[in-house]
Amino acid sequence: MFAVQVSQRNTTSLFGAGLIDSIPDAVIIAAAEQEHPEYAPATGRVARTKDNKIGRFGWKSQKASLYDFTMTACAVELGLNVPDHRQAGSPQRPDYQPAGFDLNQAECDALVKYLKELPAPVAITTDNVGVRESLKNGERLFAKTGCTACHAPKLGDVAGIYSDLLLHDMGADSGDSGNYGVFVPDATPSDSEDPIPEVTAAQIQQLQGGRFSAPNSQTLQTIPENLKGAASQEWRTAPLWGVRDSAPYLHDGRAKTLEQAIAMHGGEGQQSAMNFFSLSKADQTLVLAFLRSLVAPDAIAAAN
Repeated sequence: MFAVQVSQRNTTSLFGAGLIDSIPDAVIIAAAEQEHPEYAPATGRVARTKDNKIGRFGWKSQKASLYDFTMTACAVELGLNVPDHRQAGSPQRPDYQPAGFDLNQAECDALVKYLKELPAPVAITTDNVGVRESLKNGERLFAKTGCTACHAPKLGDVAGIYSDLLLHDMGADSGDSGNYGVFVPDATPSDSEDPIPEVTAAQIQQLQGGRFSAPNSQTLQTIPENLKGAASQEWRTAPLWGVRDSAPYLHDGRAKTLEQAIAMHGGEGQQSAMNFFSLSKADQTLVLAFLRSLVAPDAIAAAN
């Protein structure tokens, strides 16, 4: 007997991955040490792998390098046997041994080199003075609501990333495991279902009226001091560059729109969500317009 544990994941964007890979560890550590008392309880934590490397890739920041992230995806998500990363095991055939590599070392290196060279996203620029001013006001309001406490516009020398690459407790509604390819022998499968909650237009209307509770210590997990990886409620701050073109949002794709994604921010992000929905409708529109100015790299530019 075995129980299948399903943990849904939204595919992460890969543009700008080479720049993320190049950010020095010291920069990420410094981001964790930076205090934001005006935006409590937003306090990020550095993710570390089992061998104590600093995580930066994956929804749980579970991988320290683009190479390891890519090879793990090949092995676990695609079922490929690659050097130093065996393909995921099968509970039906636990003794199965692959015949050889599906990609050799040179092919793996070429794949990672290609990903490293993918261009970073850009923000829309315009000669229209009115539009330019609106986008600037939207960016100012984005910072004023506290969003930049986690979605930092610049990390080290990487501008426009809108992430601190740290782990943040996003509340109980967001919690699940960070495990892959897991099966538990002799476990009894649960007949219960845990459907992904959706935020409806009516619920957003309630949020805009400010009728929801403020975050408190009871909604946040107690993180053991010796925990290196992410707890169930902790997630890496998703980089927002290219966010206009990377829907659906959040780790499991539960948010179809940017407005829904903001509304689903719990835990450390809930205060900023409250601040956003406390804005006037006109100011909310300015923030959303700014976010929609963060577009994916142009396909023609990528080809060149």
